[in-house]
Amino acid sequence: MGVGVAIAAVSAGIGSAAAGANFIAGSVALTAAFSAAATFALSALQAALAPEPPSLNLDRFGSAASGITVQSRSADEPRKGIYGEYFASGSLALQDSGGSDNKYLYLVLVICDHEVEEIGEVWLNDVSITDDMLDGNGDVQSGRFAGKVRIIKHLGASDQAADSFLASAIGDWTSNHRGRGVAYVVARYEWDRSTFPTGMPNLAAWVKGKKIYDPRTTTTKWSVNPVLMVRDYLTSSRSAFVPGLGVSTSRIDDTVYSAEANICEEFVTTENVDVDISSVDASTDIISLDQDLLAFQTGDRVNLIENGTLPSGLSTSTDYYVIVYQRLTTPRILLASSYDNALAGTAIDITSVGSGTNTIRKIAEPRYAAGGVVNTSQEPQDILKPILRSMAGGLYRMGASWVVRAGSYVTPDVDLTDDNIIGPVTIQTRTTRSDRFNTVKGEYVSPLNHGQPQDYPSYSKNSYVTADNGEVLMRDIPQPFVPRHTTAMRLASIFLEKSRQEIVFEADFDIEATKCVPGGTVNLTYTRAGFSSKVFEVMDYERRQGEDENGAPYFYVHLILQETASAVYNWNSNDEVAVDPAPNTTLTDAFTVSVVSGFSLDSILIDTQDNDKTYKILASWDAHTNEFVASGGWYEIFFKRATESEYKSAGQIDGTRVEAEVPQLQPDILYDVQIVAYNNLGVPSQPTTINDFQVGSTVSSTTLDFENETVAAYDGVDLENDTLPSEDWES
Repeated sequence: MGVGVAIAAVSAGIGSAAAGANFIAGSVALTAAFSAAATFALSALQAALAPEPPSLNLDRFGSAASGITVQSRSADEPRKGIYGEYFASGSLALQDSGGSDNKYLYLVLVICDHEVEEIGEVWLNDVSITDDMLDGNGDVQSGRFAGKVRIIKHLGASDQAADSFLASAIGDWTSNHRGRGVAYVVARYEWDRSTFPTGMPNLAAWVKGKKIYDPRTTTTKWSVNPVLMVRDYLTSSRSAFVPGLGVSTSRIDDTVYSAEANICEEFVTTENVDVDISSVDASTDIISLDQDLLAFQTGDRVNLIENGTLPSGLSTSTDYYVIVYQRLTTPRILLASSYDNALAGTAIDITSVGSGTNTIRKIAEPRYAAGGVVNTSQEPQDILKPILRSMAGGLYRMGASWVVRAGSYVTPDVDLTDDNIIGPVTIQTRTTRSDRFNTVKGEYVSPLNHGQPQDYPSYSKNSYVTADNGEVLMRDIPQPFVPRHTTAMRLASIFLEKSRQEIVFEADFDIEATKCVPGGTVNLTYTRAGFSSKVFEVMDYERRQGEDENGAPYFYVHLILQETASAVYNWNSNDEVAVDPAPNTTLTDAFTVSVVSGFSLDSILIDTQDNDKTYKILASWDAHTNEFVASGGWYEIFFKRATESEYKSAGQIDGTRVEAEVPQLQPDILYDVQIVAYNNLGVPSQPTTINDFQVGSTVSSTTLDFENETVAAYDGVDLENDTLPSEDWES
């Protein structure tokens, strides 16, 4: 029998929540009849290597994950839950103009169907809006959407009230629309073509999801610990979460869950990641970083490198932990004194900004941290499998209890020998060709990828490629609950190393084997195969009943064991491959148009038939650097008398031009003149303005050709009498 084993969980062991459901963990069915004491297992190797059930499609999770970040409108959206932290949009429960003038658009976007810890940084398309950019009413105060967008967040408390602002604006929205137990966002957009050139933006947010019970502290709080996520899903009722299995807590050994949760929160050394501090706000304790997209994540362990004076409250040679505040545009973080404080959002008080260019260096990260979305359209194994994969772990049902294991080496405390073997022995010495691989790749979801699925760096081992006759055998292992590429690579290494531990030993053992536990290890001595205290992992454990020659019943244990070693979990940070945090495209940002440069004005006298004097302005400027201004875009010049308040348009000018005229202006009048560039979507730049330009006065010279004789002429010259002020004369 191969290492991939499918184990069916009997409905009596799961409860009515999963009656009739099969939990598929591998590619080969174990057909023996199971008793009520049967073992259910999703082991680390099985979770990594097994083909996905059709309902899961982890290997194609990219399109589904992309959909999570896009707002939708559907009458039959599945209920959604969020574990850890994830970038998510939601379903539109309301879209209304709020009146006959269509000035505003009101939205209610349902994020998930339970209370969350926080709805943090909101992205409208790819523009970041943080809480300190909102006033007390939720109006955006800075950035592109300033004055045009209002955002109000509701976390889904069981006693939350209806949104009073929405109730006052929308007649059909009343005080009874409370959304209790539903996390949602209210948004109001004020129509403006330049602000919303492509229509309604996509709204998504970085959400700290469900609060879950931690047996180590006996508190319920937000966590990124995958062991606690498994415990929560097992014990949540179907009506309370999406949909939990409703396992009684009496069947959960919290001593085991606490120990495995601690393994997840061990720290693993990483390659150094250095980012300079650009500024510090001592009033908010927020640190701004000199990069375009944040390379850190909440919980990363960092040190400070002093190249000047550190902000007061911080010191070198001290471990700090990152609290992410803003990921995009202006990456910003806070620092905590411990990992628990970082998850709780408790920051160190900074009392001064320091000086010089100081640096934050990432040095380590939690061994396993997870975040992802689950919904009611998924089967239980669809939900459990990616969480278990995020910690190279396993879930086992042993008797009446559910046991979880995080991926780590377990020192054997059970010894089995030839004397303990009471039945036939089957030994697999080599994995089949179809199950063999030496290179791992796959997708993950990270803030570095704007919350979108992206390939983590592939992991390979040259010695295994050589052993496979130089042929690269690729296995795609997606990791949808893994937010760090460094963690994804460590997991890929574990899955590869476990797959190359190819010896699988299967036999019946006497009662001594009852000391074994699924996911644990044993020292096996089997003389015929030359095994002497060889370490094996318990992949499957089943108590069985037999009869002796006299018909008397006896009990024995059937074990499936796979060789393992501590080196399976070793990791060298030098094997890390950096992910480029720079944008993946060199195309110009469609929603940012820089100001027009080189803007200058010259006034030119125009003689009329009635010998009246009027002037025109010749405006010139530098060609715009944004290719979408020259290709399908335009300029527009505005002017007004300096004493007036309203600008008038002089018309639109093709984006390929670098000069234009403003005709019929009066002499001795001060004018204010502006130029604005628009790209092909109609997104404008900020205006470039020249104030108090007097028509007829000299601002800059222009060359005029009078009957092929070139002279330098100045504004304000009496050309009719061919006179020039002597002090301004140039030949």
